[in-house]
Amino acid sequence: MTVVMAITLMSFSCCKDEDPIVDEGLITLEELDGVWNFVSFKFGDTEYNCSSPVLPENMINMFISMAFNVDEKTVYINPACNSHSGLDYDFTKDANTIKFNPLGSVDNDVKYVFAVIGYSGGQLKISVDQTPFIYPYITGVITLIK
Repeated sequence: MTVVMAITLMSFSCCKDEDPIVDEGLITLEELDGVWNFVSFKFGDTEYNCSSPVLPENMINMFISMAFNVDEKTVYINPACNSHSGLDYDFTKDANTIKFNPLGSVDNDVKYVFAVIGYSGGQLKISVDQTPFIYPYITGVITLIK
């Protein structure tokens, strides 16, 4: 009886707790780290880029490159087709959602929300889900390359 009790106790005490499974989504933080250059912005059935001869009003504001620093949890958003300076943001990533808010923001006022809809090697596709401006381009898809 003592042997049975000892084996039973050992079977419960020898097993360590398993680490919880974390859904990193289509791209991991390590893969996200670094500079992502703007390729195109697709809205509806039309794909636009810096060479497009005619752009809908304010669409160029969706033409952005991004530099992620996953150690610092910051991202630098830089306009891709003009000489304006970019801005730094804090970012968080949950599975396939990336959220940006102003650096050091106390109220965590999220300014941009992107959904990762595709990742293959050096190409990332993100859907624009929220911006701090009223643009008709929500759900447009930004394609970036590393």
